[in-house]
Amino acid sequence: MKKIKDYIYLEQVGYVSICTSNIAKHARISINFKSQISLIIPLSYPKESAIDFLISKKSWVKRTILNLKGKKKLKFDLNEVEKRKFWDKTIKTVNSLSKKNNLLFKKVIFKTLKSRWGSCSFENIICLNNLLFYLPEHLQEYIILHELVHVKVKDHSKRFWYELEKVCSDAKRKNKELVSKYRLQ
Repeated sequence: MKKIKDYIYLEQVGYVSICTSNIAKHARISINFKSQISLIIPLSYPKESAIDFLISKKSWVKRTILNLKGKKKLKFDLNEVEKRKFWDKTIKTVNSLSKKNNLLFKKVIFKTLKSRWGSCSFENIICLNNLLFYLPEHLQEYIILHELVHVKVKDHSKRFWYELEKVCSDAKRKNKELVSKYRLQ
């Protein structure tokens, strides 16, 4: 559980909340899409060290905030007919890519997620974000293949990226495009 311990003002950046966490093992910086900055630290982490860490990452924080402002924010706002049409088309794509690449899954579900484009459970249930609707087809396909490869490799190890490149040429470039141009809430 995170508790806000303090706020500090960092010149050229603004206010940063310092949060203690009983789960955190290292200091880390979190910036949400409203450009609110949090410094999450372990319970026993000295405040002075936390501030030094934050100052050392000041240029990264400024760069990240600028990048967030340049991304398109997406909101899923379709009527039921449009949703059903999108879901049916996407399920056909998932089935086709699954068969073509011999990556068998249990089922596909759709949700409007705030922080991820999709996921694959240990039971091989593929969950896709409704906001895929707004992405170009090549990025939709990339995300579907990304999740299908998780049927085979459950983490993001080198082996995962190797397997993904086998079924999705230029996967790293597509991932970079997705991260740089599109954002979730």
